[in-house]
Amino acid sequence: MKYPKVSVVLPIYKAEQHIKRCITSVLSQSYQNLELILIDDGSPDKCPEICDRYADEDTRVKVIHQENGGASRARNSGILTATGKYIMFVDSDDYIDLNMVEAMVKYMEEQSLDLVTCGCEYVHYVNGETEVLKVQTYGNRMLSDKSEVYKHLYPFIDTRSFHRIWGKIYVTKTIRENKILFNEGLSVGEDFLFNLHYVDQIKSCVFIGDIFYKYYIGLNYLSNKYISDTFYQRTLILKELEKFYGKNGLSDHAVNYQYVKSAYAHCMMLFHKDCQLSRSRKLSEMSAVLEDKSLQRSMSRAQPKNLQEWVLVSTLKTKNLRLIWALSVFMNHVYKVKRYRR
Repeated sequence: MKYPKVSVVLPIYKAEQHIKRCITSVLSQSYQNLELILIDDGSPDKCPEICDRYADEDTRVKVIHQENGGASRARNSGILTATGKYIMFVDSDDYIDLNMVEAMVKYMEEQSLDLVTCGCEYVHYVNGETEVLKVQTYGNRMLSDKSEVYKHLYPFIDTRSFHRIWGKIYVTKTIRENKILFNEGLSVGEDFLFNLHYVDQIKSCVFIGDIFYKYYIGLNYLSNKYISDTFYQRTLILKELEKFYGKNGLSDHAVNYQYVKSAYAHCMMLFHKDCQLSRSRKLSEMSAVLEDKSLQRSMSRAQPKNLQEWVLVSTLKTKNLRLIWALSVFMNHVYKVKRYRR
């Protein structure tokens, strides 16, 4: 097998508690031909010094110190700095299996792929010990040409995997030549948009069942902080998805339900126990969401595939704020239970 260089991009901000474990998991890989690009995003703790120390000890480590601008800006800096044939992204409080890079590169090289996605574990720490809360994998599936990629696109989009950039390996040349960067103006969905633009340029990808990525769940994982323009940002992303489907001659039925899910996600955020808005403000904002023209159009066209989808679409169509409120509270509870189910 060839051993092309792999660039691992790691944005860092207030990650002092976990950063050493993350960095060590990358530098200890069985695959040695890699560079680790640490982007200190203006972190106010000891992370800048930690980054510099690793760079002094290992020539494969590059450090970029920049003013705080968010994860998207940090990742873009990493993309522009990367010199590897392939590129991977890791979050600073996560870590990866020691064979991850080697296995992912092997798939890419031996089968001339454009993208590989692996499974992951959701973990947290109890009394110094790692506890696995959930395992997520998409099995083994090869999509060997563009028609296959498009055929299975909606099932891929409808999974959480498409909303994440970690647990994947990309071709740096494809990213650079097509000027695919993270939208620095978004606070939600930036990973989804990056993946959408990347998939638009590729001809093959594979899902592997191996659990290589370890996603850390902190104590505040279930909090759902209120962000006023979340629904608006999601609709911007969905409009990009509609353009993608239209350009490639695909049915937009899959997009319609995504609008419904975005509306419910916003309602769940409004009625989460941690949202501090007044009752009247919550109801007012929910009414504004229900009047969104794109959402109304999507609800009229949506074709639910199962009972859950039918319930969500039907409930939104009623525009009954009390009923939607009740369902949002219930869905928050279900979401919490599912996240912690082993």
